[in-house]
Amino acid sequence: MRYKTNNIKTNSDGDRVYTSTILPEIIPLESDVYVILPNAIRLDQLAYQYYGDPTYWWVIAHANHIKGSLYADEGQKIFIPQNPAMIINSVRSNANTNT
Repeated sequence: MRYKTNNIKTNSDGDRVYTSTILPEIIPLESDVYVILPNAIRLDQLAYQYYGDPTYWWVIAHANHIKGSLYADEGQKIFIPQNPAMIINSVRSNANTNT
C-alpha cells in the first residue's frame, strides 16, 4: 500500500522513478496502544498482530521514528496507532493532491 500511491516520473536520463510520499504526522489518541517489548520483534509482526496486515509495518515505523530497520528492540516502548485507516487515507489524499 505504501508505494501504490507514489507517483512515477521520468528523470532526465529517461529512467522511471518514484516521487517522494509525504507521510502525515501521527498524533497520539487516547485509544492508541503502547507496548514495552519483552523481546526484539519485526515491525511486520507487530502490524499483523495489531492490524491483521503485515504490510502496515511502515505505520508503526513512522509513528515511532524508526528508520532503516524492520526491527524494534527488546525493552523498547512502541506506540501502536489504532487508526491505521485514517493514516492510510491521509497518505492517499496527499498523493492525489500532488499529481
